[in-house]
Amino acid sequence: MLNIALGFDDKFARHGAVCVASLLDNSSSDVHFYIMHEQGRLSDLSKANIESILPQFGNGHRITWLTIDGDKLRSAFTGHWSSVAVFYPLMLPELCPEERILFLDADTMVTSDLTSVYSTDLGGNIMAAVHDFPMEAMYFSGEGADRPLKNGGGLTAREYYYGRLGFTTDELKRYFNSGVMLMDLAMLRAEDFTAKTTAMLAEYKFAYVDQDCLNLYCRGRVMLLPAQYNFMILEEYRRGDFSPEFWAEIEPYITAREKPAIIHLILKPDLFLYKETPLFHDLYWGYIKHTPYKKYARKTSYWSWANISKWMRRLGSKEGRRKLKTTLRGVILNKSK
Repeated sequence: MLNIALGFDDKFARHGAVCVASLLDNSSSDVHFYIMHEQGRLSDLSKANIESILPQFGNGHRITWLTIDGDKLRSAFTGHWSSVAVFYPLMLPELCPEERILFLDADTMVTSDLTSVYSTDLGGNIMAAVHDFPMEAMYFSGEGADRPLKNGGGLTAREYYYGRLGFTTDELKRYFNSGVMLMDLAMLRAEDFTAKTTAMLAEYKFAYVDQDCLNLYCRGRVMLLPAQYNFMILEEYRRGDFSPEFWAEIEPYITAREKPAIIHLILKPDLFLYKETPLFHDLYWGYIKHTPYKKYARKTSYWSWANISKWMRRLGSKEGRRKLKTTLRGVILNKSK
C-alpha cells in the first residue's frame, strides 16, 4: 500500500484529479490517498468527483479526507501564492497516522510506477526530495545570485539565502523542491515538526514560503532523489541563458525530461490545456478524460481572442510586458521543437 498525500481546494480540484488518475494508472500497488483541505474550500461535489476516479483502477484504493484548520496558518506570509494551502505539508505529521507518506503537489502528473521510490531507504534522513534545479538556475549561480527576489523584501538572492537564512554554497546544492517529498512521519512527529515549522513561519518572512521553511528546518537531513521524480517545467530558462559549465552541472535535470516519472508544472497548471505548450500536453489531456473534469480536455489554443485581449492589457505595465515576453517565448520555442 502506498500512502500518498495531496492538498487542494475547488480551484485546483481538476489538477488534483489528474494527479490521482495518472498515479493510479501507473501503480502496481494499492494506494491510500490522504487529501488535505480547509473546511468550506473543497465542496462535496469536488470530493465526489475525485472519489469517482478510484474504481476505474481497481477496488483496493481509498481516500481519507483530512480537514486543515487554516486559521492556524492565516497569519503566515504567503507571498504571491496567496493561499495557506502551500503550508499543508507541514501539518501532515499531526494529521496523518502513517509512518511514511509521499506528498505530491496537486500540479503534478505521474508517468511511472512509484512503488520503488516509495520504498526508498532514507538512511536516517527525515525525508527525500529532488534538488530544485530551476531555483539554482534562477538564483544560486552566477548573475542570478544578485537578482532581487520577488518576495525577498528588496534583498538579492545572495543577501537573502546566504545572509538572512545562513545557507552555505554546499547546502544550496542540496536545496530541494517541496512539490514531491517522501516523508518519514514517525521521525517528524517525534521531533514536533509541525509546531517547530509553524513557529518558523512566524519568525521569518520567507521568500519561497513553505519551501524555504522546509529547507531551513531539514538542512543536512534530506536524501536527494533522482531528478526524474520531480521534473519541473520552467520553459523560460533555456540552454542559451547559461554558461556551458553551469549547464553541465544541471545535466541530470535536463536528461530527466526524456523519461520523467513525475512531471511538475510549477508555473501555471492551466498551461497543460494548451496545445502549444508545455511539454506533455497530450499526456495531461489523456488523463483528464478519466475524470469528471473531461469537459476541460480540449485542445484550446494560446491564440484565442480571450488570451490576445489579456496580453494587450498586460502591455500597460513593465511587469505585464515581462510576463508577456516570457509567455510568448515559451510558445515559440515549443512550436519550433
